[in-house]
Amino acid sequence: MAWQDDLIPASFRGVPFKIEAHEAEAAGRRLHVHEYPGRDEPYPEDLGKKTKEFEVTAYVIGDDYFAQRDALVDACDQPGAGALDHPYLGSRRVMCGGCKVSESTREGRMARVTMTFVDAGANRYPAATVDTGVEVEAAAQAADALMLTRFEQDYAV
Repeated sequence: MAWQDDLIPASFRGVPFKIEAHEAEAAGRRLHVHEYPGRDEPYPEDLGKKTKEFEVTAYVIGDDYFAQRDALVDACDQPGAGALDHPYLGSRRVMCGGCKVSESTREGRMARVTMTFVDAGANRYPAATVDTGVEVEAAAQAADALMLTRFEQDYAV
């Protein structure tokens, strides 16, 4: 079995295309380098993993390449994250940061579309949480008020 047998067909938001090449930033960290006056050594602050960004050079070919090209550009114009099936990177949820179309008369019936993608993570921050201190204080005040009401009802002075 050849390695090509493991490749999946390429598509974005269900719009198929062929892949000519791709470039992916494999790994790295986000760093903020602090440089201080009078110090010869910087302090690099680690801010977490870098955002995975990659560029795909796709092409569509055939007598109906105008429709294929337009469908791929429309898929890139849609807001939010979408499904990308990539032969080398697998299936992932991404957002398209932009695309460029290239066509020439020398390569008739064909359009190249260079798309930039970023992995779409979940928007976890800021997240609303219960302020337990405020909740405990409110419950304590409600209990005090209830005790006072019950005491006044049960005992007459």
